[in-house]
Amino acid sequence: MEDSQQTPRLSAPCAPPAAIRSPREGGIALFIVLVLVLVLTIVIFQLTFTTKIEERVARNRQGFLEMSYALQAMARSALQQLETDLMEDLGLIDDETEEDEDSTQTPAGQGNQNPGNGQGPGGANGGAEETERFDLRHEEWAHVINENLNGVSAVVRLIDGEGRIDLNFLFEYPQYPEEESDDETTPPDSADQNPTDEDLEEEEEEWVPPTSEQIEDAEQIISRLIQAIIASNEEAGFVYAEIPDTDAAASEIVNWVRQRVEEESTRLIRSIEPLLRLEAVTHELFFGPKPEEEEDEEGFDEDDLFTQMTEELGEMPGFEQFDEGVEEVPRPLGLRDVLTAHSIGKLNLNTARPEVYIALMLAFDDFDEATEIAQLIDEYLNSYEVADEDEAETAGTPAATDAEEEDTQRFNQFSTFDDLGKVDETWSEGDATDETILDLLRTNLGPLGVFHSTFFSVYVDGELDGRKMRGVMEAARVEMDIIVLSWEESDR
Repeated sequence: MEDSQQTPRLSAPCAPPAAIRSPREGGIALFIVLVLVLVLTIVIFQLTFTTKIEERVARNRQGFLEMSYALQAMARSALQQLETDLMEDLGLIDDETEEDEDSTQTPAGQGNQNPGNGQGPGGANGGAEETERFDLRHEEWAHVINENLNGVSAVVRLIDGEGRIDLNFLFEYPQYPEEESDDETTPPDSADQNPTDEDLEEEEEEWVPPTSEQIEDAEQIISRLIQAIIASNEEAGFVYAEIPDTDAAASEIVNWVRQRVEEESTRLIRSIEPLLRLEAVTHELFFGPKPEEEEDEEGFDEDDLFTQMTEELGEMPGFEQFDEGVEEVPRPLGLRDVLTAHSIGKLNLNTARPEVYIALMLAFDDFDEATEIAQLIDEYLNSYEVADEDEAETAGTPAATDAEEEDTQRFNQFSTFDDLGKVDETWSEGDATDETILDLLRTNLGPLGVFHSTFFSVYVDGELDGRKMRGVMEAARVEMDIIVLSWEESDR
């Protein structure tokens, strides 16, 4: 019986049942996980997007710096030509000239007849102050340059400031009769003195505000200047998308200059780029109209139009050569080609464009007459100098061969104001009671006329991988130094 009886087993104590989690707590945990995943996704996407943007910015910045450095290098190479021209004018670069002079004896009293060779009263080493220099429109520094540097192709053009109208002297360009010299209407600039390099450092002791007559004449100058630019572009076949309003643009420009000169802090205008902010000064008016697009099966590119023309012309880029002289290849003209903010306030009669002549010849009320006279002056300066055979025989100079004549061909130039009478002999003829054309030209241009330039602008229009950039360097040639005044860059 005892064997049949089973002893009850003692079992281990049972663990308490696990706590049951509510569905709400599980949903919160899932929500937190989803939020963390979303945040991480956004962070990763933001990092990826920022990296791509910064990579693109860095790539564009690299291209910008490459173009910027290339354009600056090209601009400075243009200044080297300017320095070479200065050294030649001062007689400090002789090279082959001395050998030619040693091999060929010049007759007594027949020195070098080129007034631009730097042989002034002080001799070759007489210094800049004693040497009479002449800057001409067909010297090497004035030629268009096509350059390619580090993949950047550019067209470089160097224009002198004295060949354009300076906005800083806008109210001093109109000239008035001498009897009004004691009146307030007379500009403070002296008509009988040519400025020297020392004048650049002198400050005006007293500023005289422009009179109403000066303001009115200044508007007429700018109006005629714009009218002449439009006429030249249209004659060359460059079409405006919208014809600029001549009077409105002239009024706004003169008012802008007047407001600037009234405040001493803004009196000195350093750049003409702000003119683009004026409503009437359109992009076409400032830079010139774009050439019409032409469809060519061979892949004509309008951006390479000027480059192709300058490469084909060879010796004188920008000009087409003929037996009697040269003719400028038409190109779009804008205000930047005829206006400046850097000059001595005078006009280099050898380098000024016909549009500038037209604008300043206020004595000729008829615009067409002024245009005709300016074109005759332009044609004269673009023509080769004709040697006087009688003078050559008198001097005992042997007759030059055809090959020598081609090598020694020189362009006509103005050394004195009376040389303008050589353009047309009838200009100095007339009755004693009437003013001749030369007299009228002397009235407007006589006090302003000079024959060498001090300030220069270097325009560099470059392109790299479809991206275009424009650079402008302003420089001054003071005594024997060339000083860089400013450098501006902009997309075009």
